[in-house]
This record gives sequence, structure tokens and C-alpha cells, in this order.
Amino acid sequence: MADKAGGILARMGTPADTDMSTDLLNIKSAVDGLGGGITLFDSENADRNLTTLVTVLTDTPDASNPTLCQGIVYLGDGAKDLDGTGGLFDIVVTVGGQTIQPSPQRVNFDTAARSAMRIPIFPVPANTEVIIKVLSSNGADSDVDVTAYLIGLL
Repeated sequence: MADKAGGILARMGTPADTDMSTDLLNIKSAVDGLGGGITLFDSENADRNLTTLVTVLTDTPDASNPTLCQGIVYLGDGAKDLDGTGGLFDIVVTVGGQTIQPSPQRVNFDTAARSAMRIPIFPVPANTEVIIKVLSSNGADSDVDVTAYLIGLL
């Protein structure tokens, strides 16, 4: 198992070799090389006002099959970053109109101007919409580049 993990890391590169927008694709490629894989169902990027609860991703991952999904939300891109003074961030995930618990999922950031929030794995029935929303407690986070990903796990 250690050899496989080392192989994945070698194929992914180091953080200096990649930017955040290609991380998931690199992970997918590395895992596919082991005979398994993940599916990138959706990615959405936009500048967002995080001072109110805002939708950062909406997707129906698989119309025919139930799946296990995980989300990740990157905040800041080097040009439009978080304020950098830290604070609490809430994530709300709904699947088919049902709120996934715990809700909100609360993350406390230090003073990073760029950060990422990982959403734990959750089941999604076939042909069911997933919505991910984010809220910052920091009033200065009113114009932040946000990229959200929804991946399916095998």
C-alpha cells in the first residue's frame, strides 16, 4: 500500500508543480492509474460575496445511478482572496432538498488569504440535485474568487 501511495504522490506532483484548479484532475489521473478512479461531476468558478449564504455549486451528478460524492471549495485565487483576518465559514449541503447534517458544517480559518474547505463524503440518490452553499463571518469577504468541485467516488 505504501508503494501505491508513493506512486500517487509522484504522479500528482508537488504543490509548486500544480495550481488548485488542476489538483483534482491530477488526483483523478493518479487514482485511475491504480485501476480505480473518481469522477469530476462538476466544477463552478465565480467571484462571490461570501458575507451572505451563497450558492457556489449546483449539480445533478448521475441521472441513472446512486453515488457517493465529496465536495471541495477553494477560496481565493491570488487576485481575489479572502480578507486574511480569519473567521468562521459555514458550509451547507443539500441533496434533493434535504439538508445534509451537520448543518452548517463550520470551519475556522486562521489568517490565510487562500484556503480550501473539504466536505465529507455523502450519498446522492440517482437523478438528485446537490447544492453547496458557503457563508463567511468576515464582513470583508465580499469579493472572493470561489471554485467549487463535486466529485464522485468509486
